[in-house]
Amino acid sequence: MFKSSIILLFAGTLVLTFNFHINYVHIIPDPLGWALIAYGLHRMVQHSRLFGMGRMLAAAFIFVSSVEWVFHAIHMPQQFNLLLSPFALVLGIAVEYCMIFGIGQLLRRAQRPQLESWCKPLFGCMVAVRVLGFGQMMMGLFVPFVWVLVIPTIAFGLVVRAVFLLFLFRAHRALDGAEMR
Repeated sequence: MFKSSIILLFAGTLVLTFNFHINYVHIIPDPLGWALIAYGLHRMVQHSRLFGMGRMLAAAFIFVSSVEWVFHAIHMPQQFNLLLSPFALVLGIAVEYCMIFGIGQLLRRAQRPQLESWCKPLFGCMVAVRVLGFGQMMMGLFVPFVWVLVIPTIAFGLVVRAVFLLFLFRAHRALDGAEMR
């Protein structure tokens, strides 16, 4: 159960991280990534209340990202996206909190403290990436050539996401066949 559920979280995160776009429209829509995450969390609900809360928040994010995707697809002005961006920021942080610390609870029950210790710093880095991205999007409306600053944020974001994917992979292996207390 954990094995396939964590694979769904991994796949959803992979879709959201390495999703290229053409003219601001993502090739693979973000709602697909959030749907994979919501389904993965749904399958683990009985093991932690955090997974249940994360599932509901990911379902809300499916709606928000669908509206954003449509706005981008029909080339709506950036001002319409500004209304949804604060919600996307908060929802993204909340879903990542539920995923990371829910898996942390499972790792604690499986007596894997070395991997559980990744949770707090990883979550802090995930929040930093989201807040930096949101801040740069807001600055982009008022400051010309702010796109130059985006390159380090993208690099930092990719490193943090790669570490998160590594965390999911290692949690997948640690929980495979583990005895829960």
